[in-house]
Amino acid sequence: MPTFKKIAAFCSSALLIFSCATVVPPDGGPEDKSPPRILAVYPPPNSTDNPEELKIVLQFDEWISDPVPKGAVRISPPVAGRVLTEVKGNMLHISSNENLDSATTYTAVISNAIKDLRNNPLGQPYTLLFSTGPQLDTLEVSGWVKIPDTALVRKNFPVVALYPMGTERQNKSYLQRVYKDSLKDSLVPQMGFEPAMLITQTDSTGRFELFGVAPGEYRIAAFIDANRNNIIDIQQEIAGVGSGEIHVKGHSLDSIFLFMDSQDTASLSLSEVSQQLGFFINLKFNRPINKENLDSIASNCGVYNKDSTLKQAANAWWPLGDTSQINLAFNYEFSEDSSYNIGCNTEDLHKFNWQNPKDTAQSSFVRLWLADHNPALDSTPLIVGTYNIPINADTILPRLRAIYDQDTIPLVGKQRYANSWEARPSKVLAKNARISIALEQIDSLKKDSTVEVKTSWRPLSFIETANPLDLTQYSGKINGCDENIVIRLYSIKNKQQYLSHCDGEGNFIFNDILVGKYFLDYFAATNQDQKPYAGSVSPYRVAEVWRFVADTIFITKETQNDSITYPSLKSGAYYELK
Repeated sequence: MPTFKKIAAFCSSALLIFSCATVVPPDGGPEDKSPPRILAVYPPPNSTDNPEELKIVLQFDEWISDPVPKGAVRISPPVAGRVLTEVKGNMLHISSNENLDSATTYTAVISNAIKDLRNNPLGQPYTLLFSTGPQLDTLEVSGWVKIPDTALVRKNFPVVALYPMGTERQNKSYLQRVYKDSLKDSLVPQMGFEPAMLITQTDSTGRFELFGVAPGEYRIAAFIDANRNNIIDIQQEIAGVGSGEIHVKGHSLDSIFLFMDSQDTASLSLSEVSQQLGFFINLKFNRPINKENLDSIASNCGVYNKDSTLKQAANAWWPLGDTSQINLAFNYEFSEDSSYNIGCNTEDLHKFNWQNPKDTAQSSFVRLWLADHNPALDSTPLIVGTYNIPINADTILPRLRAIYDQDTIPLVGKQRYANSWEARPSKVLAKNARISIALEQIDSLKKDSTVEVKTSWRPLSFIETANPLDLTQYSGKINGCDENIVIRLYSIKNKQQYLSHCDGEGNFIFNDILVGKYFLDYFAATNQDQKPYAGSVSPYRVAEVWRFVADTIFITKETQNDSITYPSLKSGAYYELK
């Protein structure tokens, strides 16, 4: 077998070398923000009759970080032994203590967990396809996954996995290791239990491509592989399945679209209780809570006496950004170092010892946001102000103003949650303006024997109103669309979404929206929260069909008369929905 050193010596090798460069360890100079690039790889891509000993070597254009994180290299189908990685400067060596299967097509996916010494991740996942037999499976399954914003920020991109169906499963040695003697009875995959036959990672746009697929019937799933074990953990990882089994029978002429959501169906339970800022109690649950259920859940949360009577919290609110927690404040005198039963039902109580606060917590403004604001239409938007602890809105609202030029407009509103208020301007705001939302501040200045009272306005935040000249419309048509299909436009600038439905001819229209950049998707609506249904991993239930437009939509005045026709939700040329 030729060694990598011998092969790499020839920079003219078309199969192995992508480009040639002189690679040295990093030194000083300008900050390096470029991702590492793969220059060479062994075995050659799409090669056949490779040895059954796993030996993959990749050369990068710069030194890479050592050690390689768990899950950064995924071999499909799974190998019997451990996948071992070794970094030597700009070289990554991949091996195993067990041989590969004979006459089998393998894919090695190198994910963006590979980073250079400046912590720059690989630009996009790299897939190497090779075979230990004379033939190579060459079909592909490709598509898109909706990546949550939190995963995008962390660059924790989803993986997409393919699972074989039917009697073909009997021939998979990796499944024989999982199921042993019971494999003959396993004709459908247990996706929360078994590893995938093929797995890859999406890029930053959600695009995925699974290479080396043999003709056959499969199930498909996307998930955030938080523990990097190539298996869906339904209690901790969000996931989504396809809208049916797929029958791969030729090259792709269409894409598969996958939406992810929580798969945890366990009943809500309390996992931790703690005292925060000295005076309120934080309840942490085993999973996120639907926001619509806050009031009903919080109404049962509090201190339970020995006779099971409840001392209810005076205020309940969400910690910012985390709906798996509830904060509770009480109009109740707790005794120092005394033990209490705290919870939301008598079957799930936690012991808690109260400590008297040493200092009184001071409220501070956290953020301001627009609750139902369509910047194109609303001249009196609903404004919400949020604080770190419970507040009395009645003492704040009279001091609030919307200020533009010399105009100071009072806000009229009410308490929203324990730690927030909501209010609308008492008159129409100026269009195409940047408006300050400010709080009255009174300062007393002592001058000689008199006290001078000075009033000023302390800006909390700013809001922007639309220019009427920037309003337009967007229309289109979806083949086979009816009133049960929801079409969503999502504004990249103001993070607002707009909903529409099709008429009897499949046409839809969005009126009075701002010019700008948007994302568009559409799906069958089966739930009240107007979002796609991601299906269920266990028990297995197919997802509702969902599709999105991969390219950013630029909506301008000139495009308002354009009517674009989008593909049907049911379209698909190389796979059949069962």
